[in-house]
Amino acid sequence: MTCKGICSRYKAQKPVGTGRYASGQRRCQICEIFINWEGLWCPCCGYRLRTKPRNLKYKAKLRARVEADAASIKSQTIEVAQVATVAASSSDFVKTTLETAVSEGWTKTKTVEELRKSEEHMTIKKARELTKEAFDTKNAPVEIPVKVAASSSDFVKTTLETAVSEGWTKTKTVEELRKSEERMTIKKARDLVKVAFEVKSEPIAIKA
Repeated sequence: MTCKGICSRYKAQKPVGTGRYASGQRRCQICEIFINWEGLWCPCCGYRLRTKPRNLKYKAKLRARVEADAASIKSQTIEVAQVATVAASSSDFVKTTLETAVSEGWTKTKTVEELRKSEEHMTIKKARELTKEAFDTKNAPVEIPVKVAASSSDFVKTTLETAVSEGWTKTKTVEELRKSEERMTIKKARDLVKVAFEVKSEPIAIKA
C-alpha cells in the first residue's frame, strides 16, 4: 500500500471552531493526510481510514463535542414541538371564541378582547380582522341556488333569510315557503331549507 497522489483531490482544510474528526474528516495514515471521504477505505492507497483520534485527550474532546451537539439538537426539537403545540391550542381557542361570539351574539368589542387572551398574543388589528370576518359571514345573505319564478323569488329569499336569522325550525320554514304563489312542492321547499340551514351551520374559517 503506497500513496498514488489521488488523495490530494480530497484534501480537507482545517475547520474553524471544531475538530477535524468532529466535522467528519478522515485521516489516512499511509498518505498522512486528512480527506473528505464517506467511505471507510482510502481512495488513494486503499488503507482503512481513521475516524477517531488516537490520543486519549482528543478522544475525550471529541466525545464531549458530540454529546453537546446531540443535546443542542434535542433541545431545539423540544422547542419546536412546544411551539407547534401552543400554536395548535391557540388556534382552537380562537375558533371556539369566534363561534361562541357569533352564536351567543357578543359585541365585536367583547369578541376582540376575548381573542387577545389567546396564548399567541394576538394584535388588536388581527383580532379585529378575524372578528369582522366572522360577523360578516354570519350576516351574509342566503343565496338561493334553485331557480324560482320571478314573482315569488323575493318572497322565498326573504323567508329563508328570516328563518335563518330568527332561528325558525325547518318544519316552520317549509310551511312558510309553500305559501308562495308558485305552489312550491314539499320536496323543493325542503331542498331550499336544507341549503339555507347548511350555510348557516358552516364552521368559521380562521386565516393563518
